[in-house]
Formats: sequence, C-alpha cells, structure tokens
Amino acid sequence: MAFKHYDVVRAASPSDLAEKLTHKLKEGWQPYGGPVAITPYTLMQAVAIEGDPQVGPSSEPDWFYVVVLAGQSNGMAYGEGLPLPDSYDAPDPRIKQLARRSTVTPGGESCTYNDIIPADHCLHDVQDMSTLNHPKADLSKGQYGCVGQGLHIAKKLL
Repeated sequence: MAFKHYDVVRAASPSDLAEKLTHKLKEGWQPYGGPVAITPYTLMQAVAIEGDPQVGPSSEPDWFYVVVLAGQSNGMAYGEGLPLPDSYDAPDPRIKQLARRSTVTPGGESCTYNDIIPADHCLHDVQDMSTLNHPKADLSKGQYGCVGQGLHIAKKLL
C-alpha cells in the first residue's frame, strides 16, 4: 500500500521533537526520511501514513488561527472544479466556519446564522453557492455546490 498522507513535525529542540514524534507514532504515522535542522532552533521530521491517522479524543486547543476570506469571489465558493469530498476536498474536524445558511450542508443538520460549523469545500457565503452544481457532480456523494479555496488554505496552515 502506498502512503496516503504526509505531514511535518516541527520542534525547537531534539527532546521536543522526540516527544512530538512519539505522539505521531501513536497515531499510526511513521518517519519518512531523517530529521532536518532548518535553523539552530528549528528541527523538522517528515512523517507519512498509509491509511487514515488514528486520532483519539483531544483536548480543546490552546489557540486558534482566524483566517478571513474576503474580496475575491473564488475565495468563498465560485471555483468551477468538481468537488471531491471523499478525498482532496474532505472536511477536517479542526477547520470551522461561521454559518450563513439554515443548514450545514444541503438537506443536512440545521444551523443558525453565526453558528460555528465544520468547513467544507463549499463555504457558507452571503450568496448560497450550494445549489450551483458542477455538471458532472454526483449529489449522492456530497459533490454539491462550487469549490472555493478557503478549505485548502486552512489545511495548509495546519
């Protein structure tokens, strides 16, 4: 089986790298190559996993990134690509958005304006883009709406 996911573990010291790498190994990741020192205070180790990571229950994060997407139509969901919610466009439970529609997904769980909900490939916007579907989209697979760049930007930040 080929590697399916890749990640990088960053640390400020060898002991910190060992601790963070141990955590990743418990999730099913394995080292991919050797550690690299970028600066005297930055060590990095690539890791890879064949299947999906085994992530257990976690505590609340100590801090959050807040990324504001505004100004460009393709930043929200005007992209013309075919949504791939089972792979490339899969939601990440750590990435959230403010609700702007009455349901999280078309026909899905209800929500109200300004609820914090999971982000997906078709971010909520003042204009409901979830009804504008790609001609080859299979709605039964969750391939609704247009694809924006917001989810991908957030994944890169993680």
